[in-house]
Amino acid sequence: HISPSESATFYSPYKRDAVCGTVPFIDLVRLYKKHFYITLPEKEIMEQYKQLYIDDVYKINSDLLTLVSKLEEKYSIYIMTNTLEPHFEHWKTLGFDTYFKRIFRSDTDHFIKPEKQAYEFVAQEIGANPGECVFIDDLKENVQGAVQTGMKGVIFTDFMTLVTDLARMGVMAGP
Repeated sequence: HISPSESATFYSPYKRDAVCGTVPFIDLVRLYKKHFYITLPEKEIMEQYKQLYIDDVYKINSDLLTLVSKLEEKYSIYIMTNTLEPHFEHWKTLGFDTYFKRIFRSDTDHFIKPEKQAYEFVAQEIGANPGECVFIDDLKENVQGAVQTGMKGVIFTDFMTLVTDLARMGVMAGP
């Protein structure tokens, strides 16, 4: 059995390249399989990884999705995520991708938050000046990256604080 610590140590040198899509996820699985002398088929390893993500990481916040739906009435809503293919596949099975005008993915768009070019890329792609964008993230360093690019930033801590922060910025949900 491979411990989470051993997996994290293995993954660490590849993380940026995997999340940016310069190392395809399947290649990472092959390296992992070889490193730990695993005999399981690659597809099964990928499914186990996806299940770990579903069980341990991914939680749906229905209040946030309701807020996104209300904000969509007045604003174009996008998501920018540092992700891997199995994560996005899971999002699609839940219909999560239907809540946003476009999802910018690090693994296919080849950027990673909090690097400046990630925010510049998204602003350019949506045809907006960074100063017109409000960036929300639960990681302070990602929000700082957006602010340094000229975007307004909100660190997500909880739903009610987010609603208050958006209202202070003049961003209102619904009619």
